[in-house]
Amino acid sequence: MLALAYKPPNISSFYFAKLVKKALNQQGFNIDKVGFSGTLDPFAKGQLLLAFNSYTRFLSHVNMPFKTYKATIFLGLSSKSLDTENILSLNEEKHLEKACIINTLEALNGNLTYTPPSFSAKLVDGKRAYALSREGKEVRLSDTTMQVSNLKLLNYTHPFLSFEVSVSKGGYIRSLSEIICNKLGVKGALCSLERLSEGNLSYQSLLRTTKPLYLNLYNSNNTASKPSTKLLPLDLEKTLPYVTIKLFSHEELALNGAKFKLESTPTGIYLVDFRSHFGVIEVMENKEIRYILNRISKC
Repeated sequence: MLALAYKPPNISSFYFAKLVKKALNQQGFNIDKVGFSGTLDPFAKGQLLLAFNSYTRFLSHVNMPFKTYKATIFLGLSSKSLDTENILSLNEEKHLEKACIINTLEALNGNLTYTPPSFSAKLVDGKRAYALSREGKEVRLSDTTMQVSNLKLLNYTHPFLSFEVSVSKGGYIRSLSEIICNKLGVKGALCSLERLSEGNLSYQSLLRTTKPLYLNLYNSNNTASKPSTKLLPLDLEKTLPYVTIKLFSHEELALNGAKFKLESTPTGIYLVDFRSHFGVIEVMENKEIRYILNRISKC
């Protein structure tokens, strides 16, 4: 199963996914493995794409070139991690002209070179950068580029500046907020961050059309207590960027990993329903198929 969940603040994405797995098993599901795409910082909230059991292999195939966020900067706040986790100081900051903020944000749309925060999930010599930073070790990450679009001011009530933005995969809103503050000539750090959508996947939109699974993450043994989250299952065929074809007659061949030809199928990549399982194949120029994914049990 692929599903969208809404992660609350003050919990890591890993621990949240672990709680979802536990709650599903206590409702009778048989979940051995859970994975997620796009780590949300512990202080952040919002949409998180989850995958369970063999469907974790589909995560890298979900097309999410852009992710959209709503964020608030606390002007005057200084922090090692560029958020509310590692505060260094809080000082009064100058008031800003709204027109200046709007112009500054508009100018940042496009390709932006930046240094990822040391408190991030980037790998450094096999360890997460945030783990090294919390050990007090100095971490310097290489500059990288993110694409910024639709960056706009939502509200400015001093000392809080709220904006909405879409960034390319891997972009850090904490780094963007640092750049915004530098351009405005002020100190500041994020005090709120919410992921609104990933690619075409939107938790709030899906909530209006999908029957949720109600889960109690924090007291799973008490069925009378109020559910703490709504899990929204996704339609696999609508979620992956591939045309779906049914090849029930090729089920045994696929289970054995045997190659075959599809003479009447155009070249391209397809999600294949083999009746007992799913696969992702590429039909090549000579009409032979290449397995990209195979033997993914339906769940």
